[in-house]
Parts: sequence; structure tokens; C-alpha cells
Amino acid sequence: IAGTALSSLIAPDKRLGFAETAVILEQAAEALAAAHARHILHCDLRPSNILIEGGSGTVVLVNFGTAWPIDVRGESLSNLPAGSESIHYAAPELLVALGHRSPASDIYSLSALAYRLLTGRVPYTGQDRESMLRLIHGRSAASPRELRPGLAPEAALLIMAGLEFEPADRPRSVADMGGR
Repeated sequence: IAGTALSSLIAPDKRLGFAETAVILEQAAEALAAAHARHILHCDLRPSNILIEGGSGTVVLVNFGTAWPIDVRGESLSNLPAGSESIHYAAPELLVALGHRSPASDIYSLSALAYRLLTGRVPYTGQDRESMLRLIHGRSAASPRELRPGLAPEAALLIMAGLEFEPADRPRSVADMGGR
């Protein structure tokens, strides 16, 4: 697929515009919803796994190599090397052995991506799975409105809801979240 990885379009601490972010997130959510409708989870949504096709600007999700069927327990991302890009976007349940994967896992990753695109930072900056789990469980991320004051309060609440430690506390549908 010809395209540019989103990771190469976002420099450290660079924020994207609201409209550009909305287009990327809406298309990523539509792609995830299509996968979920086929009972497939991505499980590694991050800027390097999102391509923006030249000319059309279409968002394409790639690297389904870590994809899992919905509601299956299996290998975790617990073997990620320290400082891996994936660790900053992985849902907490993916960081523990035999964690329960569900659409909520991809919702977490989409929320972390939204946070990064809008604020220029990842929500949690732990360098290994143990520190990430502590930070996520402690809800230590600043509200995206603190880092991007022009962000609508409803958008900030939606992003923070998607970053909840417990999957049951996250929005129920990636399609609904993407549309909102």
C-alpha cells in the first residue's frame, strides 16, 4: 500500500489540527469497526500502523500481525522492549499475561492516539509494562484540555473515558466513538 506512516507525519511534541485529527480518527474508527464486525481485534493500533495514502488522504490500518479474535485470551504485549512505541498505545489488559482482549482494547488505543494527535504527547510515559500499568491504573494523565485548551469539553471527556483502566468503563463501540 502506498502511503506515509502517521508516525512520520507527527514530530515529537507536534499537535495536529482539530479537523485533520477528526478525519484521521473517524477513518481509523471506521476501519476498526469493520474489523470488529468480522470479530477481529487489531491489538496494536499506533501511529506506525496507520498509513495516510497520498493524494486521497485515506487512512489505512496495517500490521494486523498482532490481531486476535474477539474475546480470546492469549499472548500479551508483555515482551515489548523498553521504550517501544506500542507500549504507549496498548490497553492495560494487553500488557498482562493472558489479558482478556475485547473491542475495548482497541478503543483504548484509539483514545491514546487521539490524545497524542491533539496534545503532542502520549497520555502515559512509562517505559515498561509495569510502569505503564501503574500510571494507567493511577489515572495520572492530564486532561487533554489542559494541554490543548481549545478542545471541546465533550471531546476531552470522551478521550479520557477511552483511557479508563477497566475495559467495562470505556465507551462500548469504536464506531460510536469515532463518530463522536
